Amino acid sequence: MKAVGISRRRLIGSVCALGAMNITRRANACSGNALLKIRRRTTFRTFDPADCWGEDSVISCNILAPLVRFRRRDNDDDAWSVVNHLASDINQDDEVVYTFKLRNDEDWPSGSKISAADVKFSFDRIAGLDTSSQNQIVADNRYLWSNLDHIEIQNNFSGIIRLKSKDPEFITNKLPIGAGCIVNQTHVSNLSDR
Repeated sequence: MKAVGISRRRLIGSVCALGAMNITRRANACSGNALLKIRRRTTFRTFDPADCWGEDSVISCNILAPLVRFRRRDNDDDAWSVVNHLASDINQDDEVVYTFKLRNDEDWPSGSKISAADVKFSFDRIAGLDTSSQNQIVADNRYLWSNLDHIEIQNNFSGIIRLKSKDPEFITNKLPIGAGCIVNQTHVSNLSDR
């Protein structure tokens, strides 16, 4: 007659698993110390705007921030549109010129304000326009910024983005994604590998 029930090995494994689940549940409970919880279908690669794509891009947009974000869609019929995020104002002046003004209430963790120089540095870095040898990289997302001619800084909180040729969807297909996130120029410049 065949034995019915569970083996000693399976019983011990189940008891251990229940204990581990209880410990994990308590450790993951939302508390004042919880920083960020995410669920991913793939292995995390990077949140550097120069190289992130797919789910990494979504994480990048939540850790860092772009000038504009996608507006939450209420239903599937809604068109993709954007709302200002770090930018308090962004306008298309003509087919190749976009002006932006940053909110002046956003700080880096170091306490310094997010500036137009950070925007210029971030986009130039990905496009390969950053000529300082220390920061020159070959970004996976370089193709997204291949149409960038240059960025002019008007003052600490405003600037002008000039493209090489017209891109009517520039605001909705470049700025709100991971490659449109702004990095801290001072911090990234001091990194040894970026």
